[in-house]
Amino acid sequence: MAKRRRARLRGTRTATRSEQRKLLERVAQLKEKPQLLLPKCRHPAGECPYSSVREQLERAVEPEERGFLGRLFGRRLKDPLALALRASLTLLDAGKAPVMAVARYPTGEVGYVLRGQSIPKERLIGVQNFHHRTWRALAHLAYVRKHDIWLYSLPKRLVCTGKSPALPSELWDELRAALPRGWRDSDGEGLRLRCLSLDREVWLPAAGWRRSSRNSLMDVLEHQHAGDATADWEVEVVTPLDALAPATKCPALNEYREGKLTDAELWTQLGDWQRERAADGGAHGVIHGSEMLTPDDFTARLSLSGHDARIARELLERHDGAVAVEALTLGAVAGATWKPHGQRLLANWGGAADEREPLEQLRDALARAEMQDALAALPELGSLPPLPALADRAVRLLRTGRNADLQRALTAASEASHGERALAWAILRHTSSAGGREWQFAREVREFAEELQPAFETLAAAEGANYADALQRLAQLAGAEF
Repeated sequence: MAKRRRARLRGTRTATRSEQRKLLERVAQLKEKPQLLLPKCRHPAGECPYSSVREQLERAVEPEERGFLGRLFGRRLKDPLALALRASLTLLDAGKAPVMAVARYPTGEVGYVLRGQSIPKERLIGVQNFHHRTWRALAHLAYVRKHDIWLYSLPKRLVCTGKSPALPSELWDELRAALPRGWRDSDGEGLRLRCLSLDREVWLPAAGWRRSSRNSLMDVLEHQHAGDATADWEVEVVTPLDALAPATKCPALNEYREGKLTDAELWTQLGDWQRERAADGGAHGVIHGSEMLTPDDFTARLSLSGHDARIARELLERHDGAVAVEALTLGAVAGATWKPHGQRLLANWGGAADEREPLEQLRDALARAEMQDALAALPELGSLPPLPALADRAVRLLRTGRNADLQRALTAASEASHGERALAWAILRHTSSAGGREWQFAREVREFAEELQPAFETLAAAEGANYADALQRLAQLAGAEF
């Protein structure tokens, strides 16, 4: 016949012999020294209840207090901690504790033995596990709430500082050493935690802050117990955007203090909040991450010049406030300001919106607009003979900055008539592009070009009616028709 298995109550487990032995040893220690359950007081007299609790604990270990007769005829114990101690001492009479209850908390699981009636499990856990800095504090949380006292759990014992917080320096050293790499004691931008009672602080720079998956404030509060343990800690964040959007007004800070956000989540939510507030302010510039760049700083950071520098200046000056971007590029700024300003700027430059990227459309429109402005002072001359046509085209290409087109035109002219070759060499010298190309032009062509170059330089600077006259003089000097 199969052996019947003994039923086990839900939420319990069978204790090993080693666990039973250690538990009985701890209870035996308390029988000899019940004061091991009490914290060390560091405060003026009368600020905590432990003087009366000590008396009750000493009564609880007296032999006549244990057992059935003790509960009936012994001196009445009123303190819950003393009652939990008296109930736990009955384990010594049994000499074993084969079945242990299991309590689960965010910090882990803990085993204890149920004894007595109507004794809160936290008291039994704290008494039977007084050697453990986390579980021992459970026996005292009711005192903390009722008497509004501060308790600190050090590795070897509890410390009570009465009605006022006073973080022990040895606990600060332990907390500081347990913080991950990246925390430092010097000031700077980042996340700051400051203990008010000890007047010490640590900083987590932005590089580590945005990657931290912890709530560092909750970590340092692990062994501090009070009605509001965060009251002794100041949380401050310092970012480059504080002048435009003070971080102290961000709702995410309160959620962080309540343990609802990690360090990285605080970084993200604070950054979003500050960028939104800063962008709505009156300062012009570009917001990237936690950095605010003025229009000049943005242009310098990206080394913008020419058309790009003008596009950046026009967009940022038109925008009411700062522009927040995910990527620090001119394309991102153009995209962020496209609807309110970019399309209007495109129309001012004579462009029409299409499916291309905003920056590409603005560049093309600006280039065309500048070409038109550059050519507006030059008259339309109609069909021209080859040499005057070359000179006219060269001037127009120079004024619109199309140097590549100009070089191709001059290369083609180097194989044309004698006058055109001379004019091409004169233009190359005018644009400082003649170096290394002498072999393409005969000596007599280069000598003739020296006579034509002053006339071309006059043409390049002429406008209106003077332009046509200068072009005619150049053609006559080259012996060409006009």
